[in-house]
Amino acid sequence: IAGYKRAGGAEPVPRTLLIIDEFQEFFVEDDEIAQAASLLLDRIVRQGRAFGIHVLLGSQTLGGAYTLARATPVPLAGGENILGEENFDAAIAAGALSVIQPDLGKWGGFSGCLPVARRAVANDRMFCPHWLGGGVGLVASCHLKAAVGGPGFVEVDANPNPLRDLIARPALARMGGSIRLSDRPGLGLSDDWGAIAGLRRAHEY
Repeated sequence: IAGYKRAGGAEPVPRTLLIIDEFQEFFVEDDEIAQAASLLLDRIVRQGRAFGIHVLLGSQTLGGAYTLARATPVPLAGGENILGEENFDAAIAAGALSVIQPDLGKWGGFSGCLPVARRAVANDRMFCPHWLGGGVGLVASCHLKAAVGGPGFVEVDANPNPLRDLIARPALARMGGSIRLSDRPGLGLSDDWGAIAGLRRAHEY
């Protein structure tokens, strides 16, 4: 796609979405089917994006992710929908996920996610907390990552989100590819909510 645009291509390039439900069935047996599926999936995942090809793999259980980890060397990330320490411990112990991503707004807060993150780092997993939403949770996720340390990032969506930007941006001083967190008490957020006053809407129930 990049080469097409550089060559002056003006028409939009269609995107192709490959959806495979219960994909782990390809790998139930260690046979020719499993080997061929592994090679094809690995090639599509690695090279497909450049051609506008995206892959969506569905599974009813975490076992599907574990199966995929055996089928491709591409590092897998997950955890935003895992709930409970036992389930996180099982995910870390299984070794399928190279990146552990709890979401402190969905489960555990600081008290639950901090020990999970430390266990992930102790087991040579990259810890990258997940956040999708407003500014308070994003700043909290950044503090969680800073408290744990180690390699990794904080995942955040790139969609327009005034509640995220207006609240979080003043508390996150950008320094190149990193940010500097405030040393104010708590999360370091301003107590002046005037910036978001224009977003208020009255609702009648």
